[in-house]
Amino acid sequence: MNFELTPQQKAVQQSARQFAQTVLQETVLEDDAAGRFPEEAYKKMGEMGFVGLPFPKEYGGQGGDYLSYVLALEEISKINSSVGIAYSVCTSLYSGALINDGNEYPVQTVMKALELLNHLAKNTGNLGAGVSELSDALGIGKSTVHRLLDTLQYYGYIEKSEETNRYRLGWELYKVGLSVPAQNQLFNIDRTHLLELGKKLNETIDYGTIKGKETIIISKMEYTSNGMNNSVSPGEYESIHATALGKVMISEMSEEEKVKKHGYGVNDEEYWIGMYCMAVPVRNYTGKIVAAVSASIPVFRVDDKKKEFVLDELNRTAGQISKELGYLG
Repeated sequence: MNFELTPQQKAVQQSARQFAQTVLQETVLEDDAAGRFPEEAYKKMGEMGFVGLPFPKEYGGQGGDYLSYVLALEEISKINSSVGIAYSVCTSLYSGALINDGNEYPVQTVMKALELLNHLAKNTGNLGAGVSELSDALGIGKSTVHRLLDTLQYYGYIEKSEETNRYRLGWELYKVGLSVPAQNQLFNIDRTHLLELGKKLNETIDYGTIKGKETIIISKMEYTSNGMNNSVSPGEYESIHATALGKVMISEMSEEEKVKKHGYGVNDEEYWIGMYCMAVPVRNYTGKIVAAVSASIPVFRVDDKKKEFVLDELNRTAGQISKELGYLG
C-alpha cells in the first residue's frame, strides 16, 4: 500500500502548520492565562477553509478528504489544544453527524407534493388520478403517495371522489390561485425595474394604464439632466391618442395598425414640443395589454442608434413587469 501523502494533503498540512505557528501561537499563552477562547482565530480558520474541510462543496464544505482534516487537526492541536478540541467537536460530532446521518427528506417531500399537484393539473383532465397512476408517474412508492394525498386533502388542495377513489384538484387551491393577481397588480410592481431603466437611459420614464378615455400615470422616474421633460406627474392624466403610452394600450382594439405591427408606440412632438416618446406594452397573465412603459427623449438627442437602444431597454423592462403580472409569453 502507498502511505505517501498526496500533494493536496501535504498542502493542507503545511497551511495548517503555518497558521498554527503564526496566528495561534502568537496569543496562545495569553489566551490560556485569561481562560479565553480565540474566537477571531477560529473565524480565520473558517476563512482559510479548515472548517468544513472534509465535507462536500454542495453543503458548504471544501470537498477534501478526512485524512486532510486529521492532518490539519494535528497541526492545530500541537499549538492550541482548545482550538483543536473545538475544531474536532464541530467537524466530527456535529457537522459529521448531519452530513452522514441527515437527509433531504423535507425538501424532497415538498418537491414530490408539488409534482403531484402539477400532474393532476396537467395530465388527468376532469377524471383525476388514482394512487397507482400517481405512483408510476412520480416514481415513488404508493405509501408515500398516500401520505402526500392525505396531507394535501387535509388542507383542501385536492379532493377524493368516493365513487371512483380517484383524486383531483381541490377548491382551496383555486382560492389560493385567486390571490396571485391581487398580489401582483399594476400598482404593486417592483419599482426597481423602472429605477434601473431610468438610470440606464438617463431619460424620463413613465409607467401608466388606461382609465376611462385617458391614460393615467402610475409611476414616473426622472433622470434627465437637460432640463427638458414632460410635466405630467403620477396620478395625472394624458390623452390616449396623442401619447405613445395611450397608442400602445389601445392598439389591440383600435386602428393603431403601426403599433400592432412593430410592437411599440411613438409620440413625435405630438403632445410636447421638443420631446420624442417611445412606449411598449405590459401584459398580464391573460396576455392582455394592461399598461405601458415609455421613455421621453429630447428630439435633439434622437437618432436611429438611440431609438434602437431605448426600445431594447423598454422591452426588457416591460418583460420583467409582465412576468410579475403572470405573463409567460
